[in-house]
Amino acid sequence: MSNLDYIKKAIEEAEKYFEKINFEQLLENDFPASNLNAAWKGRIFCNNLKIEIIVGLPDDFPDALPKVYLTKNFEYFPIPHVDSVLFVCTFETESIDFFSENIHGLIHETIEKARKIITDGIQKTNQEDFKYEFLAYWDLEKIYNVHSIFEPNDRLSIKYIAQIKSNIKGLNYLVGESENHIKEYLKKIDFSGSTKNLKKCLYIPLSDIPIPPYPVINKQFLSLIGKSDSSHILNIVNFIKENLYEGIIIFSFKTEDDYLLAA
Repeated sequence: MSNLDYIKKAIEEAEKYFEKINFEQLLENDFPASNLNAAWKGRIFCNNLKIEIIVGLPDDFPDALPKVYLTKNFEYFPIPHVDSVLFVCTFETESIDFFSENIHGLIHETIEKARKIITDGIQKTNQEDFKYEFLAYWDLEKIYNVHSIFEPNDRLSIKYIAQIKSNIKGLNYLVGESENHIKEYLKKIDFSGSTKNLKKCLYIPLSDIPIPPYPVINKQFLSLIGKSDSSHILNIVNFIKENLYEGIIIFSFKTEDDYLLAA
């Protein structure tokens, strides 16, 4: 059997399964992503609620897993394991060998995994999972990447950030203990590098993991910090006033065996 025949047979088996569970096949214009061969939309029960999902079959299905997407009708964002294009992350690719020959089983297991993720998200029983996906969500709003050269700890303190002119690709900003700390480090990695636009930063260690939606204005950031430790709020307000509202705030929280930094 040729590869095209193999894929065609898999699609035909998928059509039978989706017909059985009353899913509607979509036109290509309605696909949630561009790399899909076919897609179906339907509803599943999650936490006693009817939730609309789209199941798409990638171009290399069944050697690649079906993809599950929520629709814009979903009202319970944010939830872990769902990204900005509403894709629900179900299995790792390594999991497909077990059921790649069983088309119905492959689709069923994928939908069931998505059902659990969505249900847990609605019930907020998997909020801890945001810890492991924090950067994926935080990066959606990022303006630029900053490289840190200071050791994070449990003490609130002042740091410094400098814009970097360097031959090292992607090195645009460094944050360290002082201007000298930044310059000395830069000399070690790029002797011709230089700094400009030095600014103060306020470093705040958080006791809890920030949960989306993440802040975009000062008031929202104060609210987020207050949920973790209200004693930090006065320090932040004073810092922002002193720096004419241009100060950068760096925060950290502990993962299982390390610190995670964001700003």
